Amino acid sequence: TRIRLSFRVDRDAGLHLLESPLSTDQKVVTLPDGRLEITTTVVDSDMLDWWLRGFGGAVSDIEKLGMA
Repeated sequence: TRIRLSFRVDRDAGLHLLESPLSTDQKVVTLPDGRLEITTTVVDSDMLDWWLRGFGGAVSDIEKLGMA
């Protein structure tokens, strides 16, 4: 199932996402505190959850929105 994923990540931890986006529609916004806000369309899976957990405390505000 494809979902719209949004999350915030510390710049150092998420910098690689600028060079290797998760999808072609990925959007990145630099927040005033320097963190990155990533919004993208991905497949919802256990692997995605594992990948997000791998960031530990560097990731926050994770939102998964179903797509019609």
